[in-house]
Amino acid sequence: MAAGGILGTLGRDLLLRAMPSSPYSIPWTLMSLNVVGAAALGALAARVLDPRPSAVGRRLFFATGLLGGFTTYSSLVSVSVVAGHHNHLDVGLVSLLATSVVGVAAGWLAGRSRSRVPT
Repeated sequence: MAAGGILGTLGRDLLLRAMPSSPYSIPWTLMSLNVVGAAALGALAARVLDPRPSAVGRRLFFATGLLGGFTTYSSLVSVSVVAGHHNHLDVGLVSLLATSVVGVAAGWLAGRSRSRVPT
């Protein structure tokens, strides 16, 4: 799990540093990372998130570690709070709501399409 977390966090950090956003604009990179992570988790659910005990190691590495490090709700909340402190509460609210709604939809759609693929 720790190795997955390191890889996911490193990937997120590199992408956010490569494409930074200001506190006055919607954090598109951060939102995209969270939506992509939600879709990846949905896609992996059919194969990796198997409830059998033999799949626990894979589940911890991919879901908790890799995707948990790659996606970050706490950073999204932090960006939204900073936007609010700069009198851009609208940016903060749109960022939080859009990421949540689109992320859930992306995870559901990816999981749905993945579950139709024969194993």
